[in-house]
Amino acid sequence: MYVKSFLKKYWKVIAIQTVLVIIAFSAFLKLTEKVDYVSIAIVIDGKESDKDSRVEALKLYAERINRFGGIKDKKLKIETYFEHNNSKTAKEIATKIVKNKKIIAVLGDFKYNIPVEIMNIYDKAKIPLLLTQGNITSDSPWVFEMLPSPKSYGIYMAHYAYEILHKKVATVLESNTTYNTELTEKFIKTFKDLGGTINKDFSLDSINNDELITTFDNNRSDELLLVIGDRAKAVPAIVALKRASINVSIMTNDTELSNGFLNFEEERDYVGYFSDGIITASSIQGDNLNYDITSIRNDYTNKYGKYISHQAMITSDSLLMILHNLPKNIEDISLVRQTIIEKFTKSDYFNDKLQVRASILTMGYLKKQHLVTAPIDPMIVSYGDLTKEESKKIFKIKDTTLYPTDIVYSGVSMNKISNIDIGNLTYKMDFFLWFRYKEGVKNVSDIEFLNALSTPVRLKDILANKEKIDKKTLANPTLQPMEAEVVSKSITNGESYIRYHIKGFFKTEEALNYALGKQNLYIKFRNYRTNIYKLSYVTDYYNTNKGLFSQEVITNKSFFEELEFNVIEEPSLTLNYNLSYVSYSNKVGLGNPLGTNTSDEFSKFIAQYSIEPIFWSVRGIESWINSQLPGGDDKIEIPAMVIFLSISLIIFIFTIYGKNEDIFGRAALYWWILQFIITLFILVFAEFALSQTLFNLRYSDWGQDHLATITSLMNITSETIAVLWWIIPAYYITSAFEQFLWHPIKRRTGAEVPNVLRLFVSIIIYSLALIGIMAFVFEVTVTSLAATSGVLALLFAVASKIDISNIIAGLGVSFSQIFKLGDWVKIGDVEGKVVEMTPRSTKVLTVNSSIINIPNYTVSGAIIENYTHPTKAFKQVIRLEIVPLYRFEFVEKVLLDAVYSTDGILHHPSPKIAFLGSGDSSQIFEVIFFIDDYSSKEKLYQSTWRRVWRHLEQADVILATPQREVFLKKEEKSPAISAPVSIIANCGAFAHLSTEEKLNLENKLIAKEYKAGEVIVDKLNNNNELFIITEGVVNITARESKKESKYLGVAEIFTANDYMATAISDTKLFMLEENSYIVSDKI
Repeated sequence: MYVKSFLKKYWKVIAIQTVLVIIAFSAFLKLTEKVDYVSIAIVIDGKESDKDSRVEALKLYAERINRFGGIKDKKLKIETYFEHNNSKTAKEIATKIVKNKKIIAVLGDFKYNIPVEIMNIYDKAKIPLLLTQGNITSDSPWVFEMLPSPKSYGIYMAHYAYEILHKKVATVLESNTTYNTELTEKFIKTFKDLGGTINKDFSLDSINNDELITTFDNNRSDELLLVIGDRAKAVPAIVALKRASINVSIMTNDTELSNGFLNFEEERDYVGYFSDGIITASSIQGDNLNYDITSIRNDYTNKYGKYISHQAMITSDSLLMILHNLPKNIEDISLVRQTIIEKFTKSDYFNDKLQVRASILTMGYLKKQHLVTAPIDPMIVSYGDLTKEESKKIFKIKDTTLYPTDIVYSGVSMNKISNIDIGNLTYKMDFFLWFRYKEGVKNVSDIEFLNALSTPVRLKDILANKEKIDKKTLANPTLQPMEAEVVSKSITNGESYIRYHIKGFFKTEEALNYALGKQNLYIKFRNYRTNIYKLSYVTDYYNTNKGLFSQEVITNKSFFEELEFNVIEEPSLTLNYNLSYVSYSNKVGLGNPLGTNTSDEFSKFIAQYSIEPIFWSVRGIESWINSQLPGGDDKIEIPAMVIFLSISLIIFIFTIYGKNEDIFGRAALYWWILQFIITLFILVFAEFALSQTLFNLRYSDWGQDHLATITSLMNITSETIAVLWWIIPAYYITSAFEQFLWHPIKRRTGAEVPNVLRLFVSIIIYSLALIGIMAFVFEVTVTSLAATSGVLALLFAVASKIDISNIIAGLGVSFSQIFKLGDWVKIGDVEGKVVEMTPRSTKVLTVNSSIINIPNYTVSGAIIENYTHPTKAFKQVIRLEIVPLYRFEFVEKVLLDAVYSTDGILHHPSPKIAFLGSGDSSQIFEVIFFIDDYSSKEKLYQSTWRRVWRHLEQADVILATPQREVFLKKEEKSPAISAPVSIIANCGAFAHLSTEEKLNLENKLIAKEYKAGEVIVDKLNNNNELFIITEGVVNITARESKKESKYLGVAEIFTANDYMATAISDTKLFMLEENSYIVSDKI
């Protein structure tokens, strides 16, 4: 009957809950469904424990790809195979790869001649192999070498030396290996064919540095040294030349050559001392990267705190080539492999031997241990892109035409990003922009900002702009014109430099993730006058201070550590990361005859700043929650949102009925806690759904036709949710006071909390919420409103009863945690132990065993000293005066020994002796020590005084007292008492002995001295000697219970049979050997 009546009463609720459970379960199945994947294998010669940077870089990029949905709805997986260094291991790896039907290509660094049988394994499977290292000779149509051959290097380097550097004489320094010999032979032949002369050809294996030095003539500027081979032998030879002040140009193909110079002190102290200026041929340069490679480098740097290796960049570039050449349908892995091979084979990137062409090489040079693009870097060009005059500068490598492109090193350093409007995708940037280039290069600053919202957009027009700002412009800041000025300009050693300070509004067309408050902000510009073949921008990556402006270099921070300032002006946003990269931009000529005879491709520079909400904000927490979901932090998982929303509604409906005692019983008291949390969840998910839906709708075709309506809905939705974020917490905070403060007070005291106090608290809470809404939602100045609220609150408080003041003061004392029950405190003039705290008063038990009741209003206004917190250590001071007859060190030791030997005194913090100066006829000292039992302070104070007195007496140290000279009748002096007898007399253990027995005992005493820390009795000593301390402090530990230890001082005894002992300070004592201290039947 009960079940039937329950169902009849709550059938609607049960029906709704059932529907919500079905929805949540369906979304869960969608969220957890198995996702298919494709794999790319990477084969490494090294061991897995070596943490190869190529593997780390590829896996980071795979994570990035998968966060954005993967590859054509499939996840990308990087599968690694290590120790590919012998035929047996290579065969096992090849077999595993072929059996894996998910692998579409293999990246590797095969450094040996692969046996035919292993190549046949790959051939049969028709898996494309992209070799990123090594020199494999193979006729297989599936093997692609991602680095140019040594002959290609030789041809390119010879042309660059002769055509670009104008070198006419070359000296060769090489190691005798097959690879190096092929490269140098091709260089020598090509260089000679171009008209150059080879001076000498040295072997690194038998080089004589003195002979090498005499080869060059500093008076000639057309000489070149080509260094190819063993880095360990090449670096010392170059160092010898530099130390001999030989200024010959040096060229190499070793991109890691700079690492070898770090073994020399000059290079470590002055970065680039030996390595600066060395010209290096490479297939990729770190400052001339597109977005994808830059992203990989940025992710790698941020995660591992170091620069990515050159080999890792080449391997990453190979991975990107594979991904860019995938077919539309990747379900059939065999078809994917075949498509990759066909597209690679037809590509101009490879020659007929499936090797990367020499023309893809670029030339860099070392600067401060970094490899940067050379000031002139040849680019492939067609005759149609050049004028007749420009055609005279070209040169050919086989069938490829190259033009000597001028390189401009560009950098952006951000000062401030403000006026961020994520809804409209607009923002204001204040930044420095600079160019560094070879003297004489023209049109460097002829740039136009591609995403500028303000006008004008060309830098030269901005510099010349004198437009006045009218009232309409002030009302809409985005209409303000761009501002720019030249702040620095110079020419140094043939290199020009110019820096601009620029301000203006920009716009991004990329609606990244409005619901999560994340957005990418850009500065994009291109040269509008000179095409990319004549002038190309590269990033001044190593000189940008991570793209953020600072007045000084933060020398105590490494390049990779997070900088201690934020360029984002909005307090709720922060900078996630930033990066700079280069690309090209096609310019429409619109029939202009000046643009029809040359290329329409222009160099483009992009500085990207990714912003996100701070963690401790609503959107920051939302973003963090979303980042824990399978979609990552860049994609909202709709199924996950549905699950959370359904579960939240299920629980919320139950909490509505939580007040009913018949359903939840005693738990109904806390129904509102769960309801509050769920309400916040619902608010979060509602904001997710509404904001993102409206944002996406705005940029749809329909939204563009109804822009005003969508914008109005977005504003209303945003303001409504913002108001709810203030009202709902205010309601639940007021409810929390009822549940956890007013009701418990009533239960404990039996007295109802006055309604006037409840009303007062509610008014304060809702007033603060109203002020927050006015200030932060509607951006209304609330100074007068806040002042009025303060006056009303003051009048209300004055009219209230004194009990309300006590209760409020009690709450303040409790929340501030100045003291708690059991603490020893001093409140005003009252000192004692806190034994009770009520809403109205605080009760203190004094040292006289009386209880004093202090009103909380008095407590809140009193000076409170807590003897228990933050530490239980309580300071005690004994002040004494000693006659000025003793050295300070001696007095200090005696006093410290006395304190250390007192039971109950803390050793941490350690006791101290302070010398306060001299009195009329004394030296004034303070003995400072600490105790942790405040209730025993008087007892411990007296015990310490007694110890001090005994130690001073034993050390014959006299306390200074006021003296008067009195003349008495001379009497015969009693015989002097010796030191041993004196110590025996002061020792309580011998108090019952007669004078004769004490004298007899004196003759058996053996004097001993020990340094601080020296062991007196160890665990191996089984004798039964007896020790009497005459000076110092000894720590003794009972043999039977090693945990029990104590400290002994002057005139105290211990036996070796019962204790182990260690000197704490320099110690003197007397020892009585076993049986020698039996002087009578009394001892």
